[in-house]
Order: sequence, then structure tokens, then C-alpha cells
Amino acid sequence: MKRFLDVYWVIYFAGYLIAVAVLLWLDWTALLRGDDQVLRLAAIYGVAAGSASAFAILVEGGGRIMLLIPREVRRLVRKGEKQKEARYREAYRRFGIEVNGVRALPDTPEVQAFIEGDSAGPDKSGE
Repeated sequence: MKRFLDVYWVIYFAGYLIAVAVLLWLDWTALLRGDDQVLRLAAIYGVAAGSASAFAILVEGGGRIMLLIPREVRRLVRKGEKQKEARYREAYRRFGIEVNGVRALPDTPEVQAFIEGDSAGPDKSGE
């Protein structure tokens, strides 16, 4: 999703350029004849801009379908942080060791995999 958000406006601009190219191709013979070239070009660029804008409004109007609105992004980030905190608490419960009176997690691939959610990791109780 992050990759999509990074290129979000590039997609709209590419749509605009494609619309300009298609409309120029469709109206190429009239442009070469010299029939109202300025008006035709203005119409082509206007229709392309309007189409790209309309597409952007429709996609964003869908809200969470294609573009996550900022409030939803913040909600998802908070949810992810809560899940990560829960994974750490569970990791301390399962794998935690006491070093000089301080509870710590060993830096092992098993613990890292558990925290990242790659595996449930073995339970210390031997189950």
C-alpha cells in the first residue's frame, strides 16, 4: 500500500498524458489540416485534464477503496502499534530472561521471528 501511495499522483499524471496522446491521435488529421488548431488543442488538453481530475475525484470519493484518508491511516498505524506492543508483551512472557534484576529479551532469530509475526514461536512450557 505504501508503494501505491508513493506513486499515487504519478498515476493520475500518467492518465492525463495517455488521454492527451489518445485525443491527439484521434484528432491528428484535423490538426494537420489547420482547422482551428488552437481551439482543438485547447479542447484536447481540457478534456484530458478534466478526465484525469474526474478520475481522481471518483477514486478519492471511494475513500478507503484506493486512497486511505489520513484519519484511516492514523487508525491503522495505531492498530499496528498496539499489535506490536502485544507481540512484545507476549515475547517477554514466553522468551524473557532476567539479567541483573532486569527483564530482557534474548536477541535470537527465534525471538525476532516471533516479534515480527513470522511464527508463533515455541511456548516455554514445552507445549
